[in-house]
Amino acid sequence: TKNVRVYASVAATGLDRIPPKYTMSIDLSCRMPETNSADLGSQDEDVSYVSTKIVEIRISLRTQTEEFSSIAVPLDMNLAFAKLADREAANRNSVVQAVFETIPLPKDLQSKIGTNLNFDYGVADMILFRTASSVSATGDNESAISLLELAIENNPEFALAHSGLAELYDELGQRDLAKTHLDTAKRIDPDFPNISVKPRISSPLPSLKRAIKKNGMRKISSGVSQIHVNLQEEDFGLFAWKFSPDEYALSVRGSPTFKGMSARAYRKDHDAIFTIVGGVFDRDASTGDMKPSGLFIEDEIPIAKSANWNSGGYLLVTKNNVEIIPVGKFEDAMLKDAEYALQSNLFVVDPGGQNGIYSEGFAIANRSAFCLSPEQEYIFVVSQGGLTLFEFGDLLSSEPRQGGFGCERAMYLDGGPSTQASFEIGMHNTEVEGGWYVPTAIIVNRKTK
Repeated sequence: TKNVRVYASVAATGLDRIPPKYTMSIDLSCRMPETNSADLGSQDEDVSYVSTKIVEIRISLRTQTEEFSSIAVPLDMNLAFAKLADREAANRNSVVQAVFETIPLPKDLQSKIGTNLNFDYGVADMILFRTASSVSATGDNESAISLLELAIENNPEFALAHSGLAELYDELGQRDLAKTHLDTAKRIDPDFPNISVKPRISSPLPSLKRAIKKNGMRKISSGVSQIHVNLQEEDFGLFAWKFSPDEYALSVRGSPTFKGMSARAYRKDHDAIFTIVGGVFDRDASTGDMKPSGLFIEDEIPIAKSANWNSGGYLLVTKNNVEIIPVGKFEDAMLKDAEYALQSNLFVVDPGGQNGIYSEGFAIANRSAFCLSPEQEYIFVVSQGGLTLFEFGDLLSSEPRQGGFGCERAMYLDGGPSTQASFEIGMHNTEVEGGWYVPTAIIVNRKTK
């Protein structure tokens, strides 16, 4: 194994315009057969050897005395070589460009692109955003702003750069500019992932787990428990509810119009105890019309077809049972007795209680999930203020004695502005407001005798 630094022009991506006080380097960690010692970092113009196994790329931002950021990302070299083969000349610049095009995007963005929404998040844009974040962490907001402005110059439809500028201008007291960029970000992509350009100093997860372990879920009515954790210093809140399957029934309901409804409206309409956003959906940018992205069955009637997702799974509700089925175990015959069904493109807890998110990511967002405990109790969890998907999966999969919820399996519902829930029983009422309406909701009603 050897580390190779690639010295090449990156003008095509705009990365040659990093502020002068900083130096960006790209290190490739490679494995090469002993029979061929070709070096991707050599000063020769031609790169004739492309069967090198590049394990990861590390993008580093430095001054002469200090390294501020070092981002390591794994690579799919089969894809990288396919990208490289599309180019006319295999020189150093084409190798670097192929690698840039292969860097995996954060899971939130992968999920959005997977639903065929027409938002363009280029890898170079993301690198500029990450670099701006690193520069901002040093207190150099002017250079961070120049990087984000460069990203917008390269891609005027890059919503994250606009939201980042809104954040920085707001911190500098330039409210009008902040509002302009925030409005632009929302216009481009109303559901843009909430990735702050200001890096978190620390994760709220340890404090959150300590609070859950200390207080636990409190029984507030027969068959119902809840917990609400508010971490003021981290500006973070968490809500969770647990329902006994012996006393409460689940259903999945759609909005009577294509414009969707709030969780509170669903609860009122269905005289329910609890409602929560019912999974990911597509939204027509021109009309605002919404529809579920995957399978949706209501009252035994198929409303939306199953999506061809390679991950996630299905919530199936029959007269006698509630199941969460991984996509790899699902068969169409399972729908025969389904009264309600809902498809998710992501498991945050895999069957057996294992974290379903395998690597730490960058995206911080409001999140929601439905899980089954080992005793088949229904647990709904909503976070506000931002966790990464990995942290969210860790929280749901960890045992209660460790400050988690002990989910045996859990499906992701949605994140960002569509995250919402509504609960009312007796004197207990909680409204977790979302940023917009949603086309489907999971409903919890008391069972009728």
